[in-house]
Amino acid sequence: MRNKPEESTKKVVFAVYILYALSYLFGFTYLIGVIVAHIKRNDASQTWIRDHFTWQINTFWITIILSIVGVATMVLGIGWFILMGSAVWNIYRIIKGWLRYNDALSPYSS
Repeated sequence: MRNKPEESTKKVVFAVYILYALSYLFGFTYLIGVIVAHIKRNDASQTWIRDHFTWQINTFWITIILSIVGVATMVLGIGWFILMGSAVWNIYRIIKGWLRYNDALSPYSS
């Protein structure tokens, strides 16, 4: 059985989603968000909130990898497509995670 998350930990997850969304205006907030998610994930063990921290961390790292591949393939002419796909996927993950958070559900549940 999963424990009930603390309110302060729930607020941190919400803040990380905001930091991720703000990264489209201020890029550095993305890095701040993932650092916070890594630090706070263990505080949420055995709760649905931990799944959100894992979701946020995975979103960050996969987006970074896709972005590096996109930049590296710019000379081949497909880099822009990869970068755009990465951005769309990242926005989807932020929105889905945020909506699941608002419903008090794991982002991995269907």
